[in-house]
Amino acid sequence: MTELTAAVLDSDLATVESSGAGWVRTDIDWSGVERQRGTFDWHDIDRVVAAADAHGLRVLGMLAYTPDWARSPGTNDKTPPNDPGDFARFAGAAAARYAGSAMTAWEIWNEPNIAPFWQPRPDAAAYGRLLTAAASAIRSADANATVVSGGFAPAIDAADGSEQAPETFLAELLASGNGDAFDALGTHPYSYPALPTDETTSAWNSFYRLPRLHDVLERAGVHGRDIWLTEVGAPTGRSSAAVSEQRQATILVDALHAARSLPYVKRTFLYTVRDRADDPANPEANFGLRHHDTTPKTGWADVVDAISNKRR
Repeated sequence: MTELTAAVLDSDLATVESSGAGWVRTDIDWSGVERQRGTFDWHDIDRVVAAADAHGLRVLGMLAYTPDWARSPGTNDKTPPNDPGDFARFAGAAAARYAGSAMTAWEIWNEPNIAPFWQPRPDAAAYGRLLTAAASAIRSADANATVVSGGFAPAIDAADGSEQAPETFLAELLASGNGDAFDALGTHPYSYPALPTDETTSAWNSFYRLPRLHDVLERAGVHGRDIWLTEVGAPTGRSSAAVSEQRQATILVDALHAARSLPYVKRTFLYTVRDRADDPANPEANFGLRHHDTTPKTGWADVVDAISNKRR
């Protein structure tokens, strides 16, 4: 959202407000905010928080990725920092700036269980050090903040270590002693093209397998911990990954109703309100519930009803 003009941002947030949803999630890119060590540019984040507040929405801020000064030469921004303390200072500065605002929760990194977002390969213990350091800094700055672990991507335990299943990564994270670092467990239980509740896809369907994540927490003695679904969605368009607009809505309606049936699922964030671009061949551009030109997709009304816990 930080890249949107004021008018487009206001329009998108007005759409979210009218849907009955109460929260939005936004990236807070460390590499953009702190391009030079110790110098922060909060302008774009300030705009989002102020606009969300104007529409009565609360904000989950997702904190990532690494500026070049904080990582080794030749690496990209999805490489964790050499010193987790640098990230923690950034997280603490963010929490201090927005304490008492619409931004009340913080997600620490994005999909750390897969190599595209944690280079060169996922490392639960290393992520745990980053998470624990950031959580401590956030809580010192704002005792009322909610700390959410980085949402886990749907994944398998790859032989080459390039990805780990959410359950495996979580078990290793907890075994490393990081169970107290997060107030809520974040995950991204995508299931498309299957329905979230399709038991025939239980071998890979990360939504259907949500109870397994809860079981990992309980076995580790981490009781009563909420799970936040910080991305749920399905792409339309013309790519090989695309589903029809009606199928997209059916998947999301199923997800919303299923999430309510799991007492430990506290929040569900739909990804996303509007297509990121008018590019039907690119799946990443087509997760919106509305087209890039803001017109609603076929199942928009069904999803809005599900947000309000209505059934057609």
